[in-house]
Amino acid sequence: MMQLGQDFMFSAARKLPSAKGTPLHGHKYRLRVVVKGDLNEDGMITESATIRKITQDLVLKRLDGSYLND
Repeated sequence: MMQLGQDFMFSAARKLPSAKGTPLHGHKYRLRVVVKGDLNEDGMITESATIRKITQDLVLKRLDGSYLND
């Protein structure tokens, strides 16, 4: 079994609800996606482009530039 990892960056804003008077502020986040599996006939688990597309469609489109308290 092999594994393939890719890192992605996104920015999002948040506010700490427990700290009164804390202003809305943003952070840059790193998301690490790791795929595990057996090698196919091409000697790969999957295409890197496939991981990028799935991560973009399911995660980054929703979180990048978002307000995380929603």
